[in-house]
Amino acid sequence: MNTKLLTWLENLRTAPFVLFGFLAYFLISFIVGIVMISAGMSSNQIDSEISYWYIFLAITIAPVAETYFFQKLPIEFLEKRIKSVAVVILISAALFGILHLKGFFVVIQGIVMGTIFAAAYIVHRKNHGAKRAFWAVAIIHSLANILPLTLRILSGVYDKISIV
Repeated sequence: MNTKLLTWLENLRTAPFVLFGFLAYFLISFIVGIVMISAGMSSNQIDSEISYWYIFLAITIAPVAETYFFQKLPIEFLEKRIKSVAVVILISAALFGILHLKGFFVVIQGIVMGTIFAAAYIVHRKNHGAKRAFWAVAIIHSLANILPLTLRILSGVYDKISIV
């Protein structure tokens, strides 16, 4: 990565970092989605019904738990054993992708998201500490979950939104 860009990212305060991370996630996911759709792959994993409970979990509990178990813990563990930051990021991303084992398309999206989240954790932690990096990534993850849920709800993909 360009050293000027890396230094700029490391020095960003948390709120602009979260915004930048979300925008980077959105742009990269959009590009990956176009490439995968162009290649004939699709995500037919969407149910026609969603619950408020699922929405709540997707934007609150899941981002915090997944950031802890698939970014913070693996990165802190692996960095003590592996010198290459790129390898640490890829292992964290692969674990995150495997968690989303709902089809090939979803795993690829998970690996892309996991790469962004792991890199964001490492970059933000450098000047802001592990706690702020953790929360920054959890918020980016939550925003990343809110966007497709909102678009699906507004576009009528879900026939019904249930309470449970």
